[in-house]
Amino acid sequence: EDPASLLYAIGRAGRRQDRSAIGHLVQALEHDDPAVRMMAINALERLTGERLGYNPYSSQRLRHAMVKVWVEAVNQGRFETDER
Repeated sequence: EDPASLLYAIGRAGRRQDRSAIGHLVQALEHDDPAVRMMAINALERLTGERLGYNPYSSQRLRHAMVKVWVEAVNQGRFETDER
């Protein structure tokens, strides 16, 4: 889980429109490294067209609240993830 490898994987998922990575990208929104969080939300926006109010530079409390919004949206099937 080193940030460099994670950044590469996140970038690749976004470029390849890999919707099966949506769940992992949502998890990355909680990462300690702000670059990972920024890349994750950018990839999610590329895949879903949404940011759902998430800001990678907000306080940890606000970020956590917005990650809950993302998790709920994914769990409710708002975004097709290609995971069947």
